[in-house]
Amino acid sequence: MKYRSLAYLLTGLIVGITAFAQSDEWRSLMNRGNDLWQAGSAGEALVPYRAALRLAEQSGSEPLRIASALNGIATAEDDLDRLSDAEQHFRRALDIVERAAGKMSVSRAQVLVNLSGVYARRGQSPEAEAMLREGISIYSELVPRDNLQAAIARSCLAEALLRRGDYKAAESLVTDSLAVFENKSEPRQGYVGMGYNNLGTVRRFQGRDKEALQLFERALARLEADMGPTHPVLIYVLNNQASEYVRVGRLGEALPIFRRALSIAESHLGTAHPLYGTILGNYAQSLRKSGHKGEAKELEARAHAVLKDSARRNGSGATVDVSAFRPR
Repeated sequence: MKYRSLAYLLTGLIVGITAFAQSDEWRSLMNRGNDLWQAGSAGEALVPYRAALRLAEQSGSEPLRIASALNGIATAEDDLDRLSDAEQHFRRALDIVERAAGKMSVSRAQVLVNLSGVYARRGQSPEAEAMLREGISIYSELVPRDNLQAAIARSCLAEALLRRGDYKAAESLVTDSLAVFENKSEPRQGYVGMGYNNLGTVRRFQGRDKEALQLFERALARLEADMGPTHPVLIYVLNNQASEYVRVGRLGEALPIFRRALSIAESHLGTAHPLYGTILGNYAQSLRKSGHKGEAKELEARAHAVLKDSARRNGSGATVDVSAFRPR
């Protein structure tokens, strides 16, 4: 089973453009896209994001409006496993931000953190970590330590540290970020629930299984309350919870949780998405362990085909780990 600490995409508009009038048509389109994305409908969010981009380009308006729309488009494309398109739009946004706001700007830090997610998904961990560290360095110069975006960036870095076995540093980043989420975020953003999930992932790596399960259960309860029972963010916690049940030998409890995760993934992402394929593979392994070898073999083949196709589209190193911190 694969575990991953966190997420890599941030929410909302690029910092620096919030002074525009709320009645502005561009702002209304961006708000609509953000609301749809926040609700877990990345495909639908692309429609208003693209309309906002066209409007900004046609009007020759403030460059950061163009960058913000590109950022929205790219985050939705990343969710939809369109990594090449996402990278292209993040790169364009980054270029605009650098020219309009400079290299030492919060907007640039945000796009760097977002872009790092594409590289992480492709298995290019050194490149992703370098972007994260640069973004965190910028935040440290420009915003207070309890800034929400800076906390998200630090929690993203914990993933790379876990991969390298630096559990102590990862734990420090995750607990620090969770404290900020509890004080600074809104319930509908889901950060607190995913913070519990992230700490549970650290405990899993540390071999503290009882604590990990308690944290995954706490994360699930919080996210269900904040985001609803079918929001796609639940996929990650459900997989972690089920995988941990498998790890401690509680297969009977794991299987229905995997099935719930698959149902949500199918509804929101489709059966060709690598996240669906990864969870299907985890479920198949659990079936095999429980003695259902025939069904497991069939599902393993399906999972392999989904992941292989995703790797072909996105690069041979493309990976999906399913405890990622998805709220942005």
